[in-house]
Amino acid sequence: MSMEKPWNDVADQLRTAEPEVDAGAVDEEAAVGRAEPAPEPPEVPEADPADVADQRRAVPLPDDVPVPDDRW
Repeated sequence: MSMEKPWNDVADQLRTAEPEVDAGAVDEEAAVGRAEPAPEPPEVPEADPADVADQRRAVPLPDDVPVPDDRW
């Protein structure tokens, strides 16, 4: 194990990230007009009111259950 540079060097933790040289800069002026339009959102089918109205609660909500007097 090399002790030249500890793994928790504070200077490395505080150093800002530098962009890679190979990444290349985007020429914004050249990119104008080449943007592709956004894709259309997928179609979502509407809920059938008959199906929605037919749903029943299997478990009563806490407000529907009477509270026993000896709870506290």
